[in-house]
Amino acid sequence: MYLAIMTLPLVIVLVALTGGRKLGNEGIGIYTVGGMIGTFVMGWNIFKEVVIEQGTTYVKLWNWVMVEIGFQYDTLTGIMVVVVTGISLLVHLYSLEYMKEDPHQGRFMIYLTMFT
Repeated sequence: MYLAIMTLPLVIVLVALTGGRKLGNEGIGIYTVGGMIGTFVMGWNIFKEVVIEQGTTYVKLWNWVMVEIGFQYDTLTGIMVVVVTGISLLVHLYSLEYMKEDPHQGRFMIYLTMFT
């Protein structure tokens, strides 16, 4: 879950790019918003584990010349994950309705998810 929260928006973008013509603008919008809801839920779970239960988590990726490379999730990271994914979800929801009549809504939603 700790690494999936960083890769899920990228997977959403790749799937929307490859299947965009079949999904259409409305389908891409719904797909990207659904993916952002999933990202927010994962962020909330990280927040619960790290901030509420007071546990710091370190995810080790690999060693390189006696240097350990990985990600550390502490209290600040847990709070920021919820803030960033929550605001991004709200922007996605607002943009979905605001750009309802725009013929390039799908492209915009892909760019917005890529920015996230």
